[in-house]
Amino acid sequence: MTSTEAPVAPEAAEAAPTPHLRRIVLDVVLADGQADQVTVGNADLIRWDLTRVRRGWPSLGDALFLGNTFLAWAALKRQGSPLVGALDFDDWQGQVELVQDAPRQSGAAVPPSQPALAAG
Repeated sequence: MTSTEAPVAPEAAEAAPTPHLRRIVLDVVLADGQADQVTVGNADLIRWDLTRVRRGWPSLGDALFLGNTFLAWAALKRQGSPLVGALDFDDWQGQVELVQDAPRQSGAAVPPSQPALAAG
């Protein structure tokens, strides 16, 4: 260990849990019956964060339906989906019948991108 490295307790290094992230997959149904399933990506989450602050919206935990609808719109927009077309969020959300979490498939956890480093 060099003088700039902080000591790490061995039990802390061994006990560090591997995070189990879950993909956000949403089912979207428009009032005209069109439907799709979309996977929300990091860019969509960032777009939510920036838009929420700019518009003075509450957090996702306090406005789940608004947040999920926005995330679905952002993901569909990013993918060039015809369900969104050229509509901005304010116009599109008025045409939405339902946005809900898609049923989870067993084992749908997102694996970590790198294995945990062994203490040594």
